[in-house]
Amino acid sequence: MNLKLLFRLVSNVMPIAAMFAWIAISLPLQAQTGRTYTSEDYSRAANLLNAGTISLVDHAVKRATFIGGDRFWYLDSENGLPTLMVADAARRTKAAAYDPLRVAPALHAAGLEETDPKRIHPDEFDLLDDDRSARITIDGTRYKCALGVAYRCSLELSGPAGTSKSSLSDASLADFSPDGRRAVFLRDWNLWVREIATGAEKQLTTDGVKDYGYATDNAGWTHSEHAIVVWSPDSKMIATFQQDQRKTGEMYTVSSRIGHPHLETWKYPLVGDKDVTMIERVIIDVDTAKVTRLKMPPDQHRSTLCDNLVCDAPWEDVQWADDAKTLAFVSTSRDHKVANMRIADVATGAVRDVFTEAVPTFFESGYEHVNWRYLSKRNEVLWFSQRENWGNLYCTTQPLES
Repeated sequence: MNLKLLFRLVSNVMPIAAMFAWIAISLPLQAQTGRTYTSEDYSRAANLLNAGTISLVDHAVKRATFIGGDRFWYLDSENGLPTLMVADAARRTKAAAYDPLRVAPALHAAGLEETDPKRIHPDEFDLLDDDRSARITIDGTRYKCALGVAYRCSLELSGPAGTSKSSLSDASLADFSPDGRRAVFLRDWNLWVREIATGAEKQLTTDGVKDYGYATDNAGWTHSEHAIVVWSPDSKMIATFQQDQRKTGEMYTVSSRIGHPHLETWKYPLVGDKDVTMIERVIIDVDTAKVTRLKMPPDQHRSTLCDNLVCDAPWEDVQWADDAKTLAFVSTSRDHKVANMRIADVATGAVRDVFTEAVPTFFESGYEHVNWRYLSKRNEVLWFSQRENWGNLYCTTQPLES
């Protein structure tokens, strides 16, 4: 086959990095050299892709996240060992928050299955008790770790005296409030909240039903029992949605295994379908269980990073104001060509369009994490765009208040 034609055909159906790996493996086969390629050959080729080589790059900084004031944390690495660093931008200092070799066995003792420090990558982090302890979230599970002479970690989820761990199975997929006192979780397509100190539970929504539930994590190609929510800074409200899949078509997979195969079914819209999955955005007052629906049409099940609401990070396309009076979010079209930045009034549910980013190809707001930020105290939005063929940050020049 002509090499240029092969390149053009492959580039239409796979990402560029995967395309070059495919060509590197496939061209010898196309040339019919007579060599028989084994599974070991393919494994060696796969190990040269990004997932197999990123750990070989020292000091590749990831997940820089502010934790209040001028301080922020980020993941650094050396010889494949990720180290969580805390930096002070004002003082121009940085230091490791803890010893990764010591915290790994402490996390394992608290229930984390992984024991290799090189494979432990925190998703969220916060310092507590004047930096003597820390709250660490790994794969959606939150731990509290004392960082004194002896490292001790505990699963930050407890119930009333005598409550067994098995009875907390649904709450183990919970999302914790910023103050660590509450956790929301899914039960029968509705949202519930648990008070961590007492184990008391309260139902927040009541009209969730199958295929029309609250905070449900289902993009079709990936799905879980985790609740997708964003807590307000004061831990009093959550932003989430009611996901409508009632008219979405179904997808089926049959696993190949010894004995009877397993059939799995889930909702998954295909290209050309008239009815696709949509979300109806809501804000819930956790104290009163009041549900405020945002005054806008249903949104596409999309983020500015991928075809799911949540990609490799928390739900970042929804950001609260510091005073929790307004909520900023981005509505993305199904083809990712249009992104609408919007601000919602929490008390009334009124929604105002701030600006629109439209591109002829595919808009992405960042890599792994979104690059836009709601600067509520300044009434501004910091926005990432490649509208000039280069990635640049822009700041709104007009006040966001109406």
